[in-house]
Amino acid sequence: MSFVLKFDNVTFRRSNSLLFEGLNWTIKKNENWAITGSSGSGKTTLLSAMQGHFFIAEGAVTCNFDEKVEDGREFKKYAAFVYFQDQALNNKQFYYQQRYNSSETEGTLLVKAYLGIENIGDPLFETLGINNLIDREFIKLSNGENRKVQIAKALLKNPKLLVLDNPYVGLDVEARQMLNLMIDQMIASGIQVIMTTDGEELPERITHVLNLSNLKIAQIGQRGSISKVHLIKEMKIAFSFPRPLGNEFKIAVQLSDVVVEYGKSRIINHINWKVNKLEKWALTGRNGAGKSMLLSLLYADNPQVYANHIVLFDNLRGQGESIWDVKERIGFLSPELHLYFDKMKTAEETALDGLYEHPFKKAVITEERLKMLDFLFGYYGIDELKSRKLHELSTGQQRLMLFFRVLLKNPELLLLDEPFQGFDGEMIEKSKAILDSFCKDRTLLFVSHHKPEIPACITHFAKLEKGILTEV
Repeated sequence: MSFVLKFDNVTFRRSNSLLFEGLNWTIKKNENWAITGSSGSGKTTLLSAMQGHFFIAEGAVTCNFDEKVEDGREFKKYAAFVYFQDQALNNKQFYYQQRYNSSETEGTLLVKAYLGIENIGDPLFETLGINNLIDREFIKLSNGENRKVQIAKALLKNPKLLVLDNPYVGLDVEARQMLNLMIDQMIASGIQVIMTTDGEELPERITHVLNLSNLKIAQIGQRGSISKVHLIKEMKIAFSFPRPLGNEFKIAVQLSDVVVEYGKSRIINHINWKVNKLEKWALTGRNGAGKSMLLSLLYADNPQVYANHIVLFDNLRGQGESIWDVKERIGFLSPELHLYFDKMKTAEETALDGLYEHPFKKAVITEERLKMLDFLFGYYGIDELKSRKLHELSTGQQRLMLFFRVLLKNPELLLLDEPFQGFDGEMIEKSKAILDSFCKDRTLLFVSHHKPEIPACITHFAKLEKGILTEV
């Protein structure tokens, strides 16, 4: 059987580091691969190496399409790559809150311009469920919507091989099932697929698995021959988190008949919701249901808060308080926020970044916070990452730094929108245990598509569908 891509005793070099020393891997025609491994194991790095982003220090890479053996650097001509990180925006030109201000998104990149199309005639868009997104500003897409559009753009290139980096991230259960079906259909049509994933959900037509550990091949072979290792232990938190400052209120959040509209689209539809102090809520719903929009009202990112009756910390919004006074009391994390961080900061600097959020108050790095910082890096076993630049970390490790950022801020209220995206199973279990301990003296709103991610401390549940909130 002819090969498509071959790594023959290859070692890559990135700056002064050697990667995947002595890598031997052959992808044959009609083989479809899943690359698995824990966060930081090298999954995305391997895709970058395949794309020719790193210097080949030793060995050789060759590709073979149309029965023509070529240098491995020619591989990217035949393949389409989709990465978790959004490459469509030059984020230095934008800021996170801009997505919720209609007047400031006029003239920004539209989805149809990103895709390079003028109409919605391609049946691919119907399959992916993105017909209604074509005329939207790209900056306004939710994380799940963004994923679908990026996959559509890759498929429009008619690649012979499609390479997907963590394609399930940000997709709800129904969308994941649809994606699996679509990948199986693509494979049946003759497109080969290579995908990275942290989970076990794979399309039926994935034939082989490459499991990585610390930039080395741990296991390789046909799908059924790879053992599944589950080493999730009971997590115990040997640290006393400080109580939040202030915390003097009875009602954390109260929404009364709240409506959010953009043009003719109603995103939030007459919501009434009350969250008392120290309550822990999980908010679920499909992609595009309005979850992120709802949190934007609470975190002072959305100007439509002033057109509604919204109470935060016992006080009606719009009574002269600044957005920074609101944000100071809230710890916020979302997948979209990840795109706007300075990747040249170190991991430690990123974790402490939330302390510098208020533009009119000087941050104080207390001994208590430094102890918490040391505990968090040690608890996850990543002390060596402290001085590493954010861009040198894996996607999961980058998002872990933003999780640290929320904790180190020591807020009274946590708004966590899909906080565990990009985390492997062990990271999720450790983070759930952290939240169970950290939130004993705090109020929590936790957004997730997946029940296994919900911490044990959650006692209240609500569901958002088509802008309508129901308690469950």
